[in-house]
This record gives sequence, C-alpha cells and structure tokens, in this order.
Amino acid sequence: MSGLDLVIGDAADFLIQDSIGRRTGFDSTNRQAVNEIPQSAHFLDAIADAETGSLAEGITHSAQIFHPGSGTYTVIMTGVKTGLYTLAIRAFSQDGSAQPLVTVQGIAGVDSVSQFEVRFNPAPGATPQAERVATFSSTLGDIDNALQLELIKNQGVSNSLSTKIKRALAALSNGNKQASRDILGAFLNEVAAAGRNKHITALIAEVLTQDAQSLSAQTQ
Repeated sequence: MSGLDLVIGDAADFLIQDSIGRRTGFDSTNRQAVNEIPQSAHFLDAIADAETGSLAEGITHSAQIFHPGSGTYTVIMTGVKTGLYTLAIRAFSQDGSAQPLVTVQGIAGVDSVSQFEVRFNPAPGATPQAERVATFSSTLGDIDNALQLELIKNQGVSNSLSTKIKRALAALSNGNKQASRDILGAFLNEVAAAGRNKHITALIAEVLTQDAQSLSAQTQ
C-alpha cells in the first residue's frame, strides 16, 4: 500500500527519476511527458470554463507512484513562469499509513531548472526527506528571478550576490576548491546580513542559503 505523491502549482512542472534512471513527468529537453517508472502517472489538473471550455489559470502538476522502491528520487523542476512554487511531497508507508507531509519552496523563471533529492522509506513511521541540489547556474537564476519578484529589494544586493557566485565558480574551475568554499562562505554571510537588514525576504534568504550550502558540499 506504499505510495509517493508529488504536487506543485502552476509556476513549474517536474520530472521525477528513480535510482536506475526511469522517469515520470515532464521532460523539458523534448517538451513531452514520460511515464517510465512502473505504476506511476503524471497529471495536469485545471478547472475548465463551463461556457468557453478553455482552461482556467492555476494548473496543478502532480505525479503519483504506487509501490515506489525505497531509496533516493531525483526531482528536476522546470519553470513555467516567473513565480514562487511549493512542492508538496506526500508519502505512504507499506501498511498504507500516511507519513508526515513535507514541502519545499523555490523560485521559478521561464525554463529555469532546479533540482531536489527526495529520499523515501516505506517503513511505518518514516518521514520523506527532501534536499535542494544546486548548481552555480541555478543559483544565479534564483538571484535573478528573486530580483524580478522583488524578493531582493535592490539591484546592488543582487549584483553583489551574483558576483560572489561567479567568483566561486571561477575558483572551482581553476581547481581551487578551498577558495571556492571561502567565497561561498562570504556569500552566506552576506545573505544572512541582507536578511537581517530586510534587503531580501526570509524566503529567498532560505533558498539562497540552501543553494550555497549545496554548492559548498559539492566541492568537498
């Protein structure tokens, strides 16, 4: 009776991939839906106008996997429009009992790409775990999209944060992992200070903190 359900609103769609590479959801490379994971399905839900038949705004994207295997699933988010999103993860144990709801938030732009790892355990009493897996490109996208949404209050803060991410990438590209981590540490300090001074919202501070922590962990 185990299951894994993912639901998101209209700002982004997603592709979920299991540990052996099978996928279900929206494949942004060819703009098509795929359904490779056994006993899974991907849905787009919207209310239609009773008079015109056209779909109303507010499409919900979801995927369901029945009897999912235990392990880590990669969730690749593709932005549909510039906006905030909340990915809801609902898991069910092998006895059919519901596990605690887990949500992760993010910022999307048109064709933006971000990634999460979701760890699922069908044992009763377990809780699904979700972790952001950032790239330098996705982090720069988060900064740009946050500025457009006025979650970052001014261009100067945005420029400063973007510059640090580019410098960290350059250091890593030159083989200097320690310098890259040091710059990411300075980035984290600036994010914290900008949050305290209300130059950025609490949401973008949390997202950018997770971005930098993910990037730093990848340089270890």
